[in-house]
Amino acid sequence: MDIKELNIASFRGVQFYVRSATTSGGRKQMKHEYPNSPKQKIQDLGFMPRNFKLSCVIAATYDNSGNETASYRVNRDALLAALEEEGNGTLSHPFFDASVEVTARPYSLDESMSNIGRADISLEFDYSAIKAVPKPTATSKAQIYQAKENANAAASDSFVKKLATSTVDGYNSALGAVNGFTDSVLSTVQSWQVSSGFDTFSQSVADIVSTASEVIRQPQQLADSITGVMSSISSLYSVQGSSVNVLQQLFGFGDDFVYKNETTYQRAQYNDSQQAISEIVQTQALNEAYNSAAQIDYTTINQIEAVQAGLEAQYQNVIAFANQETLDAVSTLRQLVNSYLESAKLNEGRFVDVVTPTLPASVIAFRYYGNDVDLYAKASIIVDINAPDSYDTSFLSGDIRVITQ
Repeated sequence: MDIKELNIASFRGVQFYVRSATTSGGRKQMKHEYPNSPKQKIQDLGFMPRNFKLSCVIAATYDNSGNETASYRVNRDALLAALEEEGNGTLSHPFFDASVEVTARPYSLDESMSNIGRADISLEFDYSAIKAVPKPTATSKAQIYQAKENANAAASDSFVKKLATSTVDGYNSALGAVNGFTDSVLSTVQSWQVSSGFDTFSQSVADIVSTASEVIRQPQQLADSITGVMSSISSLYSVQGSSVNVLQQLFGFGDDFVYKNETTYQRAQYNDSQQAISEIVQTQALNEAYNSAAQIDYTTINQIEAVQAGLEAQYQNVIAFANQETLDAVSTLRQLVNSYLESAKLNEGRFVDVVTPTLPASVIAFRYYGNDVDLYAKASIIVDINAPDSYDTSFLSGDIRVITQ
């Protein structure tokens, strides 16, 4: 058979030619047979994801003018690399009108001296968008909360040791930084929809403002006040993702402070006071964000990874100035939260890019999730992901995203 007569398919973007294809699927079933009885029962165990077996050919590829664009060896090596890569990949099947998210199963390559420049290869793929088996997390939310409290205490101790207000410059610098903190935290919290407790929160901020001139000279009391305000942020929001967003806006608090050349003791105190307040706010914002991140009800792995990336960036900022006690405490908290979130990923799906002709969202959902009892709810999710502002919620086409599960 001439290679030009074969259908073209691809896996992870690597093309090959298909002689024939076998697709199996249907329902998962178990046959129950009974001793000394002609009766039997077929138990339905739900939808069986499709399995694809392809009899294929690897050969050189050519452009429309007949010029070779890639040799047989190049195409062979690229396909084998794609088949051996870990994880799921996208299969463009020549007999189906949509790309499919699959896992490559073992292949069989047949090369011979009588067939130089091409080879036969047998491929098998399984539809793979099913959640991994959940594993119990070794890290509890209670452990994370306690580690957060320890990290906040370490940041407070560092603050008390560093705050310097014995000179006029040091005092004025601290007062200005505290006022900047109260303004920043209040405006940031107000920028998000607060569910409850705002009156109590705003009163605690007002208390800092009204007593700032006094507590500036009592570092431990000031540290406790700042810690109380930072710790109460997460209780203001019914959705913990909002808490993380608010706390992330405080990650850069103090980055715009202007420092003086330390030519005198007074100037050094001026800088130390500003730095002390900037550092306690930035560190405790990270600590509280770590704790809130473990409370979020995630939908996809992508969401978890986005939160992790933001936390990790701030962690790198904090370790640049943290003393050893604070660093140890924050690093312990970081380790616990990352362990918790890695376990959470086992229970979540991931966004994958697929291609579909114009189809109802419910049909697309059936293709990727089977005949699930929540099929129409999942179809609605697909629409929300791909056309959130569309009035036509029935049909989608082209490049879209779905969530593996």
